[in-house]
Amino acid sequence: MRLLLVGKTGLLGSACAEVLRSRHDLLTPGHQELDITAAARVEEVVAHLRPEAILNCAAFTQVDLCETEQEQAFAVNVAGPRHLALAAARHGAYLLHISTDYVFDGRKPPPAPYAEDDAPGPLSWYGRTKLAGELAVQEVGGAHAIVRTSWLYGRGGSSFLKKILKAALNPAIPELKVVDDQFGCPTWSRRLAEQLEALGVQTDGLVQDLHSCTTLKTRIIAANQQVVRVDREKREHPDGRVLKRLRERIADALPGVDAVVASDYDKGVIGQITQEAIALARQKGVVFTSNPKPRNLRWFRGADLITLNQVEAEAAGGVEIHDESAVEKAGSRILKRTGAGSVIITRGAHGMSVFQEGGAVEHIPVMPVEVFDVAGAGDTVVSTLTLALAAGADIVTAARLANFAGASVVRKLGVQTAVPSEIAHLIRQARENGF
Repeated sequence: MRLLLVGKTGLLGSACAEVLRSRHDLLTPGHQELDITAAARVEEVVAHLRPEAILNCAAFTQVDLCETEQEQAFAVNVAGPRHLALAAARHGAYLLHISTDYVFDGRKPPPAPYAEDDAPGPLSWYGRTKLAGELAVQEVGGAHAIVRTSWLYGRGGSSFLKKILKAALNPAIPELKVVDDQFGCPTWSRRLAEQLEALGVQTDGLVQDLHSCTTLKTRIIAANQQVVRVDREKREHPDGRVLKRLRERIADALPGVDAVVASDYDKGVIGQITQEAIALARQKGVVFTSNPKPRNLRWFRGADLITLNQVEAEAAGGVEIHDESAVEKAGSRILKRTGAGSVIITRGAHGMSVFQEGGAVEHIPVMPVEVFDVAGAGDTVVSTLTLALAAGADIVTAARLANFAGASVVRKLGVQTAVPSEIAHLIRQARENGF
């Protein structure tokens, strides 16, 4: 993998460089070459180097100093990650961003560890900037993962362990004195570097079209609600060489997967190649799910599952949906027209409706939660449906699970992931309330 490592001289960055250098095409520009606080420079370097993934280990980590140098801490810990996320999204790179347990307030009773879905509550400026950096990466919306770590130690850089060892070996210090009200999880930097490599997304199947660009979405938020979104994009059909490579990658990947999701953003790729992929998936016994745009519906004939929102279902079925009777009419038409195994229409506050050949229509009510942001909810639903079907669930069970997953993400601001523990909590809550 062509991997850009940012922050190569720090405690974690140096360990990552040591671990990753022999197995990847590792790019390690220094601070003079890549200052992440300078947006134009970040864009220039990423555009030139064209990495497949970016690992951001750079941070202003001196907790006490952050309190007196707040502007610099903000520039490195918030603006820097945002600049990297924007550049990664523009050029199709995956961003792996390192954060910290300082985003929490420390009030969770030990020894219970913090989980991904625990509510953050930073107490220091360092913690606040690191949390803001996480949110900046999430709000850009590109492919990314965020890893929170704690109490790093290793050969490079400063650490709590080194300070204790140095003091213990110093004959001038007769007695060691340390705080006794802090609990943490010491993390060996090399072990974390190895785990970060294991988290890396496989990019062998990616096909890059140098004549196209990744859509850049700018979201305007007011009072925790999206007011408007501005998309900067270029719609062009890929040329024959790109399609040929894409066909080859699909054929190579299918024998090793349990399911395929075709996500139609109507940017020019969907066409005959989609029908070929569906036929190949059927031949290999691989589940094929999709969320097509109505104008491209013909290319998804024979898919195992087609999901549409209500507006899309109205266009695809030629029916104005105002009640369950109209939903059933539209869904039945789409099912017959596409020959799909199942069709699901998501209806926002009215839940979702499930259609399958020869089966009764199933209307699933929405899980009642406070909605902050619906960005990414459709992708969460189709992803959960696909995972459940690949695991052997029937379509109605898969839809019910997807309903809970969708409810878990709309409660949060920005594009968020559905955490298993949170989904399980919602299921338990629904059972207790007779939902």
